[in-house]
Amino acid sequence: MSSSVCFGMTAYNNAKALRESLSALLAQEFEDFSVVVADDCSSDETPDVLEEFVRLDSRVSFVRNTEWKGMLENWRLVFSRAQSMHSPDFFAWVSDHDYLESDWLLAHMEAMKSNINLALVYSTPICVDVDGKELSSRTEEPFSTVNMRHIDALHNACTRQSGAGNAVYGLFRSKALEDAGVFRDVTLPDRLLLAEICNYGQVQHLEGQFWTRRNHRSGEVGHQEEILQQVDKLYGKKPIPFHAYAPLLSHAVSLLWTLSILPNRGKYDRMPVGWMMAGSIWECYHNRKQFIRLEVELLKRFAERYDFYSSLPGSPGDQDVIYAVVRSVAMTYGAVLPSSKVDTLELLSSLMFLKQGSVLARCEDASKKLAEKKVEISSLKQSIKAFDVNQAKEKKEKVRLRAELKEMNNEVVRLKGRVVDLKKIRDMLPAFQQEAKASGRENRKLAEQFRLQSSALEQVTAENTRIRAAALDDELLVDQLKTDIAVYSKKVEELQSRSTKLSRLFERKIASENLDNGQKG
Repeated sequence: MSSSVCFGMTAYNNAKALRESLSALLAQEFEDFSVVVADDCSSDETPDVLEEFVRLDSRVSFVRNTEWKGMLENWRLVFSRAQSMHSPDFFAWVSDHDYLESDWLLAHMEAMKSNINLALVYSTPICVDVDGKELSSRTEEPFSTVNMRHIDALHNACTRQSGAGNAVYGLFRSKALEDAGVFRDVTLPDRLLLAEICNYGQVQHLEGQFWTRRNHRSGEVGHQEEILQQVDKLYGKKPIPFHAYAPLLSHAVSLLWTLSILPNRGKYDRMPVGWMMAGSIWECYHNRKQFIRLEVELLKRFAERYDFYSSLPGSPGDQDVIYAVVRSVAMTYGAVLPSSKVDTLELLSSLMFLKQGSVLARCEDASKKLAEKKVEISSLKQSIKAFDVNQAKEKKEKVRLRAELKEMNNEVVRLKGRVVDLKKIRDMLPAFQQEAKASGRENRKLAEQFRLQSSALEQVTAENTRIRAAALDDELLVDQLKTDIAVYSKKVEELQSRSTKLSRLFERKIASENLDNGQKG
């Protein structure tokens, strides 16, 4: 199921606040979104709460890590799952204990749609403790690069990183976030992400109260304490890289590698930008030397845990610490450094202070090697494509042959059944023949009886015909008699009429005679 926006929620042992956070998230007025949750092997009721929401709302899906991965891997996991499952145009991380207002997504989407150059839109939260009591927070000028020259925006992103912890919970364009590396393997990754995202679009701060941040720490903590708190949460059960204890230096080196030395997709168009941004970070914190000093002290405290550091000759100094950090960051990106510590530090120095000759020579060499690799990869892709085509054909032919074989097997089964039936008929044939002979004799008797009955029927039929003919003659005679009777009846009626008339005449004559006799007497 695709959606234009996807929220990625990282969950870890916050079941009490999780239900309210998810309910608020799903009540957004802008409804075209999905939610991907990654549970980092919680030991409380978090999985049960997530399964409940998955059943209630089809927009929610979640995956549960089999072991504690840490914040870095879990944050990257929800982004990669969102991309593979929904391919959203926009993405936002959301915490399992924060509360979004119902118009959060609507307001941030309106800002995104009104400015196609934006890579990130974020807002400042209200900070509360676990009981919901509002906490006081520092008043800082929000970070925004809208209406700012690109070079100034990049410089500010490296020197003024206030609000990075809030900005990372903003709304990103997915493509820009992917190009910026999502979350690098460094401490304070939100600050590095805020710096890198400025290469791929503008950052805008949205005025208004759109969300509430819970469990926010109250008061200030020192630089070393902040590093140690993050290190404990970021890496899970993986070995902690040496550079994790020096975020400022590792950010500068990381920008050099990802923008200038080994840029994304092999494009060197941002190579000068990498020098400038790394130099800006270094310059900013070099002016406040206590930060660098605190990081070096922290590195030395944990240095004995790392083999490549302890193998350095003598008593390692500050340069050795910096070299170890550079080497640690380089290993994260799969890079191979010069074997000499001096060459490595000179490379770092040349990149920091824009000594282009050394850098360009290395970049040209890297470009040549990259072009050779591209040719090899292209050839390999063609071979793989041809192999895939052949595999597809073979697979299709196998499917066809399997279908034919299945049909043949079915036909064999049908024929075997037919053979069994024929054998049964063969075994029953003698009995059928005996029965047929007996039936033949019976049939002859029945035929003779039928012949006799037919002869008798013919005689009866002839007699019936004669009787019907005689009856027909009688009917004609009766009709003639009826006619004669009718004639005779008519004649009788006429005689009766004449008789009546004669009787009357006779009576009159007698009466007349009597009258005459009377007169005579």
